[in-house]
Amino acid sequence: MTDRTSPNLVAVSLFAGLAGALAAMLLAPRSGADTRKKIHDQADDLTERTRDNFHEVKDTVSKGLDKFSSVINKTSAKAKNEYEDLKDRRERLDNEERAMLRTWEEEA
Repeated sequence: MTDRTSPNLVAVSLFAGLAGALAAMLLAPRSGADTRKKIHDQADDLTERTRDNFHEVKDTVSKGLDKFSSVINKTSAKAKNEYEDLKDRRERLDNEERAMLRTWEEEA
């Protein structure tokens, strides 16, 4: 049997261990401080985007309400005018009817 603890095997094992440690350090996730900073930055970005979206939705709703209010006001004014026109017509017809009744009564 050969001796497995030869200097070459020890050197190769040591080199493999160092290479593994170096690879682990290079491929390891960020440090805790870096990770917290990244999370903080992403949270700030998300907050800003949410704020922007909120203001955009608020502006859109406000414009929609303004348009709706304008349509309601126009429709209301139109309905009021039509009501007044119908009321005036009814009064004229009532007056004409009374006049006709008086005329028939006088003729009778």
